Amino acid sequence: MGCTIALRVSDLFAIRFSDIERVGDHYYIQVRTIKTGTFVRIKLPNYAVNIINKFAGKARGRQTIFPPVSRTRFNNQLKAIAGLAGWTNTVRRERTKRGIYEISKGMAKDTACRFCDIISSHVMRRTAITTMLMLGMTEPAVRKISGHTDNSKYFYRYVNLVQSYLDNEVDVVFEKLVHMD
Repeated sequence: MGCTIALRVSDLFAIRFSDIERVGDHYYIQVRTIKTGTFVRIKLPNYAVNIINKFAGKARGRQTIFPPVSRTRFNNQLKAIAGLAGWTNTVRRERTKRGIYEISKGMAKDTACRFCDIISSHVMRRTAITTMLMLGMTEPAVRKISGHTDNSKYFYRYVNLVQSYLDNEVDVVFEKLVHMD
């Protein structure tokens, strides 16, 4: 679900069965986000509805779709799943601040780690936003679904296009250049 609907993990775990609306043959999640108070309405694909129905059968009076779990436990489970999936390539923990690369806090300059060891719940939101953009959804539509404002400087931090996708896009442009008169 998190990799599909682009909500923050706090919003994802706060979704209630009453936040699901059926309109004809379609289902929607309607929530006001916790962090920004933005109202978000997202049409759900059939597989997401199936996930909700699966959890509904086990709810036993619980109001939220997903059972409560600590963020630490959830992130540890994600790390274990990523390791089992083979996402063990070595990466450096670094980021840019005002265009200058810096090593993440608490990491030595020459320290590298496995990707599965640094994954967190936030990767679900990033994945959803990136996937929507890669599959052709417009940026305004993705920002509306993810709760980002039109002038959000943070929106582009989530966009992480994979190299193979970028390579394909460049190939398309280069092919057009070759055939220009």
